[in-house]
Amino acid sequence: MAILTMKKKLSAITIALLTVPMMAHAVWFQGQGSATIKQGEVDKARHEAVQNALLGLMYKGGASIRSVQVVKSGVLASDKLTVRTNGEIHDMQVIREKRTSDRITVTVRADIFPMKTCNQDNYAKTMMIGPITIRSRQQAQLGGIYQLGATLSQQIFQQLQLGNRRIDARQLMTSPIASLSDYRDQSSMLEVARSLSAQNDVQYVMFGTIDDLSNYTTDSTSQLTGITKTKHHRSFRMTLYVVDGIKSNIVFSKSYSTNQKWDFNFTMKVNPDSDIFWTSKYGKAIHYIMKRAIQDVQVSLYCKQTLANVVGIDNNQLIINLGQRDGVQTGDSFRLMRTRYLLSQNGTQSGPIFNQTQSPKFKVVSVQTHRSVLQAVRYSDMANIQLRDIMIASSQNKLRANLDD
Repeated sequence: MAILTMKKKLSAITIALLTVPMMAHAVWFQGQGSATIKQGEVDKARHEAVQNALLGLMYKGGASIRSVQVVKSGVLASDKLTVRTNGEIHDMQVIREKRTSDRITVTVRADIFPMKTCNQDNYAKTMMIGPITIRSRQQAQLGGIYQLGATLSQQIFQQLQLGNRRIDARQLMTSPIASLSDYRDQSSMLEVARSLSAQNDVQYVMFGTIDDLSNYTTDSTSQLTGITKTKHHRSFRMTLYVVDGIKSNIVFSKSYSTNQKWDFNFTMKVNPDSDIFWTSKYGKAIHYIMKRAIQDVQVSLYCKQTLANVVGIDNNQLIINLGQRDGVQTGDSFRLMRTRYLLSQNGTQSGPIFNQTQSPKFKVVSVQTHRSVLQAVRYSDMANIQLRDIMIASSQNKLRANLDD
């Protein structure tokens, strides 16, 4: 297949960058993106596949992308690409396209000028996708879309698993959590997140609420015929939360809202997991919001430290819960983080507080999908290591130039 190329800093695309000094040389990155072909819409699937590939490449090159709209029929077009600094695409090539009956995969090379804006560690963030609950079941009565929250959780989980190399979505929970009836109670949310983080081997936990599913009508009268038509509309507002279960703090909280025509009869029951729902105007509006939310979560986590837990100790070696899927390679370095909690006068505990000053250093000697085996640089550093201790990537770990396909 002919190579599709774009020169001179993607002149057809607007790239918004902060004023940060640029390194003197560019780096070529290569990776893949894929998307499902729905209802024969190949162009739309190709658009999404190249978008996913560029997202991965720009993250690898040190960029944080707000939104990408770059491809029409496989050719880069004059749509908007907003990048939150760290890198600039100088040249891009779509070098290969593979299509099956229901999926398209593209291989992309990009010439990226990296820029340094944070000490990102190049590892994926481990995450559990928790339940998205509907605040008012009465509002869900129209269409009987009581399972919309569970469907959204599942779709976010699948999107992250299929096309994301910066977030390692490991677990999915769609059933409501009895002890977390009110997401506005931050202390309860943090407590639940700490528990789920430890149980499911992840650092981050995502929760959500659907705050508004109300409906309303509008009337319009034709000046020619005098006939009045009533249109039914429906609102949608969702709030997402991402909690660092290890550090015990909320790192992301944002609401999204829209309203759109309700295409269905008022008495019709609609399965929110069906194509008929997601191809409706209302379903498409929610899907767009979901994609925006996923990108916003990626941006918010980009500069956060990736933390690992010690999950095993064997033959004077440590096993941590990050592996090849998360970007760990043999030879990488990690340090043990000392953890302590503060006890107030009234007996309540706060923290944890981390300290890595003069902390022991460990080298990765073996890597599996979600596990890595570490060897202490000094044998004496194995003393007093316990399960669930926290490990942090050493600052000596370099940004790697190529995506692992």
